[in-house]
Amino acid sequence: MSGDTEGGSLPQKPTSRRTNAPAFLQFKRQMPMPMIRNLFLCLEYDGTSYQGWQRQAHSQTVQGEVERVLREILGQPVALRSAGRTDAGVHALGQAALCRVETALPPTAILHTANRQLPDDIVIVRMEDAPPEFDVRRHAIRRHYRYRLLQRSIRPAFERHTWAHIPYRFDEALLQEAVQCFEGTHEFAAFRSSACRAPRTRLTMETSRVSIEGDRVIFDFVCRSFLHHMVRVLVGTALDVAREKIALDDVKRLLRGEGGRQEAGRTAPPEGLILVGIEYAAPYQHFSTID
Repeated sequence: MSGDTEGGSLPQKPTSRRTNAPAFLQFKRQMPMPMIRNLFLCLEYDGTSYQGWQRQAHSQTVQGEVERVLREILGQPVALRSAGRTDAGVHALGQAALCRVETALPPTAILHTANRQLPDDIVIVRMEDAPPEFDVRRHAIRRHYRYRLLQRSIRPAFERHTWAHIPYRFDEALLQEAVQCFEGTHEFAAFRSSACRAPRTRLTMETSRVSIEGDRVIFDFVCRSFLHHMVRVLVGTALDVAREKIALDDVKRLLRGEGGRQEAGRTAPPEGLILVGIEYAAPYQHFSTID
């Protein structure tokens, strides 16, 4: 007797049991075989509670938090490579990062799951596949930083973590002149932290400007790359010029490479600094995080 059932049809597979597993895990089981992916991330974060971007063994960092969440979702080690490393207390609207992972999960599924698990002060704005040869740091052609401060006698409460505060007045015309000096190709060795060991300190600042509206002062700097603490030292130096603590001619001398860090201005506090975004040229312009 044939093993076929009546009418020659194949025996029906038993119905699968209902499962209480989360929908994401059920979706994960149905995915095709995993493959090596170069995942691009655009991140926004408030850096107040973190010891900067870069992973540290015994401190909470933005990179550490994002890697932890992605590791839990993907079940594998995750190492992010970013376009820039922000310091403790510094924020970002468009940090760019890459990670190589082996997964078949679509980027949108990973993004939404990660954002549900990340702290409220970190969010992945975009996640998508990138070409294997794309390097988030090496292929960047512009980085845009913004520094914001409140000039008023009373310190802020509501915006204390995202705006720096100065209680003193300054000469607005001198401030404009000092900021304008930074634009162009100059030697910026005097405008970095003493710990910075970058070999190339002659840079071309494409944009250096300041706008003042009431008690709000906003600096914008655009350059291919920046030295450690460079934006904060430039802001501190410009403010010292505007208060006549440093002569404008001395700033110009430092930009010619004549003098050292001790002759430039103070380092402005971190809370006013924001990494606005990164720009890429063709064929990678799609990954730019600057609107």
